[in-house]
Amino acid sequence: MVLLVSRTDQNRFVARLRVSVVALFILGGCSTVNQKTLVAEEASQLSEYGKKKNIAATTNKLFNEFDTFLTSQDINSGAIAVAFNGELVGVAGKNRRAKTPVKIASLSKAITAVCVMKALGNTTHSLQSTLMDIIPDKLELEPAGMGKLGSITIEELMSHKSGITIAHLSKQGRLINRYDKEQKDWQLRNIIKWTPHKIIDGIYRYANANYLILGIVIERLTDMSYESYCAQQVLTPNGISNARLNPRWRILSSYGGWEMSAEDYLKFADAYFREDWQSQFPNVNGLSRSSLVYGNYGLGASKKTAFGRSSFRHSGSLTWNSSTHRARFASYFIVNQNGFSVSLNYSNDGSQGRNAAIASKIDRVLKDYEP
Repeated sequence: MVLLVSRTDQNRFVARLRVSVVALFILGGCSTVNQKTLVAEEASQLSEYGKKKNIAATTNKLFNEFDTFLTSQDINSGAIAVAFNGELVGVAGKNRRAKTPVKIASLSKAITAVCVMKALGNTTHSLQSTLMDIIPDKLELEPAGMGKLGSITIEELMSHKSGITIAHLSKQGRLINRYDKEQKDWQLRNIIKWTPHKIIDGIYRYANANYLILGIVIERLTDMSYESYCAQQVLTPNGISNARLNPRWRILSSYGGWEMSAEDYLKFADAYFREDWQSQFPNVNGLSRSSLVYGNYGLGASKKTAFGRSSFRHSGSLTWNSSTHRARFASYFIVNQNGFSVSLNYSNDGSQGRNAAIASKIDRVLKDYEP
């Protein structure tokens, strides 16, 4: 018996066959061996959102731009996850799965900021509480003439307007001998030691030191370890169970130490940075919802406008070389006003310039999306 099949049906069959082969290739674990280009997951795994033509087309454009970026920069592995209105619509990877936990560097700051807000909501403190209000004993080693350090508020730390200007890791790098320990108190002593005597208030200066201190604040407010509190109160409730502080880089803790997959970070970002993000933090203890974004930076992320649409975003990167440790990793996330959100990570890099390049590519793709 001969089965007659139309040309259209033949094309559909071949397309389904190709998808199945790709799915087997990924699910079988072979996607991490000698993979030269980005490989997408099986289309049938996408949500109803992902099956809509314009959303699928935009997702494919994002994949293509990321693939081109990795190739042009000679980056050997990376992963990307895309969601629309909080629902996953596509994932892809090159020598890496979007479900694989990796070091995310400064994307850790958004986790820390959300945890601070959660912790404050259960206390009598507010964004205007000072370090002297919360951790006075931690400031005992503060040199004479530096009393203003104790007057720094939680809001100033979160928005990088504390006046602390220490280039945190670069100045203490030669002194580090235990990367696998958080050592928050030891790092705080170095921050106190190197902080200029004159602290200029109200000027934005990005510094890891701000978020190192916020990690200490969380532990004091909650009487729990930083990692345990964040996992219990922020990550696990949103279906994120594999996140942790990277065992080898725990010293980065609250400013850069988290290890998380692209898919899981997208769950976190969509939970707290969508259009209704303000509802996540009850207006208690004098916390004003309108104050949760301080200028362009707040909640561990920047709020920016590109091509007429606002978004929350942050990039992370680390290049580190020593006799015992070498690290090159980078990450990026964006939650756009048009409904799309993207989380990506890649290896063999630590250049902020490269993150800026992929961020620009993503902005251009998202500006063309029309429902």
